[in-house]
Amino acid sequence: MTRFPLRIPLDTALAWQVVLGSGFRGMLTGLEEPAVEQVRAAFGRLLRERG
Repeated sequence: MTRFPLRIPLDTALAWQVVLGSGFRGMLTGLEEPAVEQVRAAFGRLLRERG
């Protein structure tokens, strides 16, 4: 048997969908839309910086 690791290319849009579709979404509960947008933008910046 040959094993191949499952690798899915992750861009900022897909990463944000993972956040929204997981338990991480709970951290956004109660935040107003501008604050959620700030979190999304910061998250995207960190992903780009860290590759």
